[in-house]
Amino acid sequence: MQIFSADSGCIGTKRGYFIYVKYFFLLTALGCFLTTACKSAESIGHLIEVPAASQLIAKNQSLRILDVRTAEEYKEGHLDGAVLVPLQAKAFVEDVKKSIKLDEPVLVYCRSGGRSARAIAILREAGYTKLQELKGGMIAWEKAKQPTKK
Repeated sequence: MQIFSADSGCIGTKRGYFIYVKYFFLLTALGCFLTTACKSAESIGHLIEVPAASQLIAKNQSLRILDVRTAEEYKEGHLDGAVLVPLQAKAFVEDVKKSIKLDEPVLVYCRSGGRSARAIAILREAGYTKLQELKGGMIAWEKAKQPTKK
């Protein structure tokens, strides 16, 4: 049975029509999945670019800065006022709670962004709600020629 005419350039058979509908629904489902995945990643922690982070640090006196790199990396240079709690510490959450309250705004960073993303997920699960991640970490910070402390 022909649903559309062959001249119209549309699908010419009932089978072709159902294949079209099948792929349409698959692509729609994939789009919904990706949208949901992006929104849940967004809710874990807000990525903030270096210029915005620099302004936030300058304006927000209550902002806490959390460095989740190793002690060696921290000694090489860190953001002024940063609290060091290495992500690989056995009592990571407990160590963070000693320095930063659950309701305080926190800017989390590492070398490039991998560890800080994991740290934010862990801290979110522990009850922290005001979390922001420095996009690109110290690499981006230094590339933008922002000040560091040794």
